[in-house]
Amino acid sequence: MAGTVELAGLDPRKASGLTGLLARSARDALPALKEPGVRQTDDWLGFRPTFPDGLPVLGRSRASERVVYAFGHQHVGLTLGGLSGMVVADLLAGRKPPLDLTAVDPRRF
Repeated sequence: MAGTVELAGLDPRKASGLTGLLARSARDALPALKEPGVRQTDDWLGFRPTFPDGLPVLGRSRASERVVYAFGHQHVGLTLGGLSGMVVADLLAGRKPPLDLTAVDPRRF
C-alpha cells in the first residue's frame, strides 16, 4: 500500500478521506489485513521541495569524482531506484552508464 500525493497551490488544506480510501482499498485487496495503526491525526501535509525541471540529480559531484549523486526522484523514487542504482554502480566502476545523463547531471544548475 502506498500513500497519496496532492499537487496543489499554497493553500494548506488537504483533501479529506484519502487515507480512508487507501485503508478501504487495502482491505478489499487483502481482507485479512488489520486496521491501520495510523490515526487520522497522524496525516501529514507539507511542502516537498522539487527541482524546477522536475528531474532527478544523477551524476558525479563537481567537488570530487569520488562522489556520485542520486537523489530528487520526486514521487517515483521506487520506480527509478533500480535504474539509478545501476547508473551509480557504472559510474563508480568507471563504466559508461547505459543512458545519456546530460538532462539529470548535477552541474546543470
